[in-house]
Amino acid sequence: MQTKLLTIGVIVALMAGLTAYNRSFNQPRLTPEQIAAAKEAEANIEEASTATGEAAPATAETQTAAAEENPAVAAPPAAAPAAPAGPSPMEGLKELTAWPEEAPDVCLMKMELSNGDLLIEVHKEWAPIGAAHFYKLAKLGFYNDSRIFRVVPGFVAQTGIAAEPGLDKQWADENIPDDPATQSNAPGMITFASQMRPNTRSTQFFINTGNNANLDSMGFAPFAKVIHGMDVVTKLNSKYGDSPTRMQEPMHEQGNAFVDKTFPGLDYIKRIVLVERTQ
Repeated sequence: MQTKLLTIGVIVALMAGLTAYNRSFNQPRLTPEQIAAAKEAEANIEEASTATGEAAPATAETQTAAAEENPAVAAPPAAAPAAPAGPSPMEGLKELTAWPEEAPDVCLMKMELSNGDLLIEVHKEWAPIGAAHFYKLAKLGFYNDSRIFRVVPGFVAQTGIAAEPGLDKQWADENIPDDPATQSNAPGMITFASQMRPNTRSTQFFINTGNNANLDSMGFAPFAKVIHGMDVVTKLNSKYGDSPTRMQEPMHEQGNAFVDKTFPGLDYIKRIVLVERTQ
């Protein structure tokens, strides 16, 4: 039996060599005599396999025939299914229609933008005066429809001039005292803008999109952070860069009427709502 199996192995090796030779050098197809010899070898292999209980080894010809008869035979194994994605941080949120009178120590807000939504977390501990002021303005709806007029990739996205001049005039000069910076201006941190003088924070704030640690020692104190949606922030319309920043006077005087005429297509805050998790 060992001699017979050895002989069969030699025949298979010979046929494999002939096939490889034909394929690698683009030789003519096997002759009729070679085909007959191959069939005889396959018959001997099947006979030997039956006697030993082993499965007959597949040859190139039998694999080709099987694939033609059933294409699934030659198909590669299916890839393992991808692991299901976890729940989005935006799921399980409930909008609160009644805001507490005073800002909680920590609160969640959904900032609905024209190009997507952000989930932000406001921390009183980080900057008590700034956090309370932002809470009050958001509660009043001050930021509704406010254009995000300054978008400098890798630096900041800034907003906070009211859509209506009357509302803006009411609050723009209501400056608040400075907070010490207890957190760094890292990407995703939210900070009030100022006029580079002490105690000049009012309504404008920015979202850091770069590592702006150099602002920490200049009195810019983060009071909140984006915990979901920074991909939305990085896709804000940055066509005008820093240009609108130099034209804030007419923006304050005319509101969105001026902004939309001079810098059309800017993204904006639709509204800011207080939310809580239900699960």
